[in-house]
Parts: sequence; structure tokens; C-alpha cells
Amino acid sequence: MIATGNKGKFKEFCNFLDSADLKCISISGYSIIEPEENGTSFVENAYIKARYYHQHTNLPALADDSGLAIDQLGGNPGIFSARWAGPNKDFKHAIKKIANNLKKENINFDSVTGSFICALCYYQDKNNIFQVSGTVKGKIIIPARGNNGFGYDPIFIPVGQNLTFAEMNETQKQKYSHRTQALTKMKEYL
Repeated sequence: MIATGNKGKFKEFCNFLDSADLKCISISGYSIIEPEENGTSFVENAYIKARYYHQHTNLPALADDSGLAIDQLGGNPGIFSARWAGPNKDFKHAIKKIANNLKKENINFDSVTGSFICALCYYQDKNNIFQVSGTVKGKIIIPARGNNGFGYDPIFIPVGQNLTFAEMNETQKQKYSHRTQALTKMKEYL
């Protein structure tokens, strides 16, 4: 069970994990209210989600918590990355919020840096839990560029690259992605 309602994340998980030995199942076929993510870190929130969906389906659950941590904003939006997008998950709104916060702090858009962070938790039962994470550093750009990807991809350029994640094709993005780093470790475990 891939414990996410985010179709972009679900597709990335399936593209990476699906094999003869592993089959991804979506939570979309279940009527489960999302859990409250009240952890203080990406790792805690991934654990909360994985355990919650396991308890509600009795299936092994793989959950992620990921987001963008901007250095000049004290690590924000961080674990609140999805919440900055509001109840409708409007990441254009979240990107405007980032731009407004940077302006408020008089930070030059040309010098903004940050990291995409992904924490994964596999929860089979209380005795079989595995957690990993991945991080990619990069530059934050305003205005947004590109139409691929999802979330904050249009404003993030990984170190050493010139394209945002949203300008890269799926193969290019996977080469640098925080989620790919974490999924590689998770796939080895599974």
C-alpha cells in the first residue's frame, strides 16, 4: 500500500518499485480519512502515515513525508510544505507565499538555496519497520519554470544543474531526486 493521495508521488513510487516481486497498491480505493501529521520531522510524519494506513488496511504500508526546506527561511516550509499549499493543494499559492516571505525578509531571489528532503517509512507490523531518507541540495528560483513534475518542482534546481525539476523529464529528475535516493534504499530493503 502506497500511503499517499498525491497522484504524482504514487506514479513515482510505482515507476520505481513495481516489479515481479513488488506491486504498488493505491489508497484511492479505500475510504480512509488522512491521518493528522503532527510529528516534528519528516521521519516522524512518514512513520505516522505508514502505521495509520497499515492499521486501516492490514496491508504493509509505505509512506513518505517530503518537502522543501529553504535555508533563508529557516528551513520553511519544511514539514509544512503541503500545508503551505492550502486545503486545495495549490502549489502556485505556496510558491507565491515563498516569494512573499523572501521579499518580506529582503532576500535577493538570486541567492536562495534549499533542500528537497524525503523520508520513507515501511510499516509491515510493529516488529517490522524500516525507515530511510534522501536529500538533494539546490537553488530556489523565482519565478517558477517548467510544466513537468508537481509541488515545488518548478522552483528547484539541483546543485550542478541548470533546469528545474519541472523542466526535466522523468528520467532526468530521477537521477537527482531526493525521493529516488530514498526509494533506492527502500527497494533494496524490500
